[in-house]
Amino acid sequence: MKILVIQLARFGDILQTAPAINALKRSRPDAEVHVLLRSRFSAMGRFIKGADRVLSWDTQSILGPCMKSEDGAAASLGLLETELENLKRESYSEVYNLSYSPFSSFLTSLVSNDSTRVFGYSRYVDGFLNIPDETSRYFYTQVGTDRPNRAHLVDVFSATLDVHLKESDKALDLQWLDSNLLSRFSNLSLGKYILIHVGASEEHKSVSVFKWKQIIRKICRSVEGVQVVLVGVDGERERANEILQGETFENVINLVGETELTEIFAIANHAKLVIGGDSLWVHVASIVGKKCLNLSFSTVNFWETGPWSRGSEVLYADHEHALSSDQVAERVHAMFTGDKSKPAPLTVTLSDTVEMFEGPGAIPSFQWDLIKALYLGHEFPESPSEVFDLSIIRLAELTALALENINSIREGNGDINVASQILNNVDQLVSSVAHNCVEVQPLIRWFQGNKSLIPPGSIDEIIFNTESCFAQLSGVLSWYLEKQELKNKEVSHAKY
Repeated sequence: MKILVIQLARFGDILQTAPAINALKRSRPDAEVHVLLRSRFSAMGRFIKGADRVLSWDTQSILGPCMKSEDGAAASLGLLETELENLKRESYSEVYNLSYSPFSSFLTSLVSNDSTRVFGYSRYVDGFLNIPDETSRYFYTQVGTDRPNRAHLVDVFSATLDVHLKESDKALDLQWLDSNLLSRFSNLSLGKYILIHVGASEEHKSVSVFKWKQIIRKICRSVEGVQVVLVGVDGERERANEILQGETFENVINLVGETELTEIFAIANHAKLVIGGDSLWVHVASIVGKKCLNLSFSTVNFWETGPWSRGSEVLYADHEHALSSDQVAERVHAMFTGDKSKPAPLTVTLSDTVEMFEGPGAIPSFQWDLIKALYLGHEFPESPSEVFDLSIIRLAELTALALENINSIREGNGDINVASQILNNVDQLVSSVAHNCVEVQPLIRWFQGNKSLIPPGSIDEIIFNTESCFAQLSGVLSWYLEKQELKNKEVSHAKY
């Protein structure tokens, strides 16, 4: 049996995918696991223990002729067909698309056949989006920076592959951790230095040069004799130089742009602590089991992409100006020295809960509790506000209207065009309810996701599936309506 795992995102996403692939190979040792990566990031494939073969998708080479001239379109199509034929020739029994992107959904459908079991985004024969598994549907509706999801991507990926992670799945081969890989960095104090990634995957995911200057100054003052090592890619050299410009740091080493991919895991492994924003180095630290201090802002969702190694912490602020360099230095001192007198705001927990982090900073979230009720069978949370109550009533009215018109279409009563228009209007009004009430958004996204993913079929099948979506929504609404009715009776009873 051959299995294809598609991950066309960047280095950090590949590392977060690696534990799931390792677990897949461990649980199904007889399967031949292929991993498809973009050529630009395919070098990371060598670090995935569970990959029997790493394949490369060279987008630039395929699209190059088309981008250079109008006459190159035929050449690009030819190259695309060749690459697709190479993949189809493998006759994969299962295909897992962990990229969750429009392009990868078409690619998944094209390399699959009627007997292939597909997980993740794909396409129906008519080109509409097809998401056959529940975990990927969850990703489609609830995962993202602006959403209240608290399931880490490491766990989302493993759930898509239907594997249970062990600690060994989150580790690298020991050869990539050997101190001999650092022989050309003889000035490093192994096991005693703090690693700081000065950049991030995107500019807004890290702190400014000025803030880094403040943080490094405070760290050097608060942690006696500490060695600070700056790391980053070649394109971040100028940023590192600006950080060091005009400073008189005695024990800061600048390795930005100086490290090879085969060295980064050993560098992280022999550090005492790793500090960074939402970046590759957070996941490098995690996969080698090193403690990490993640500086996180509202531009990312640390619940999804934060560190995942034991003892790691998250310092969250809405924006950089709200992040105190003194607070950073305080947490660095505590993590470096092992001082536990002051609890961390957010720290990695390895409990059986879905959430990766716990601590005073893990503020309760009604939206997250609602998500757990919808997808994991937890108890539904009590209504948080009157606005939510009114939204539930409005949704119940719209649901009743929709079900009434669906029934009219089925029985052939009235004008089908009028009924269809009413259903379209219901969809628009449901979206307006979501716009006016933040707390109800997970419920509406859950409903809209289910409805938008109804497969192609006969009129009767589409009517049945549409009715089922509204009936499911009605069931959830009924729970809250009954609670409202009970509450109103109690208030009325109290008056008399």
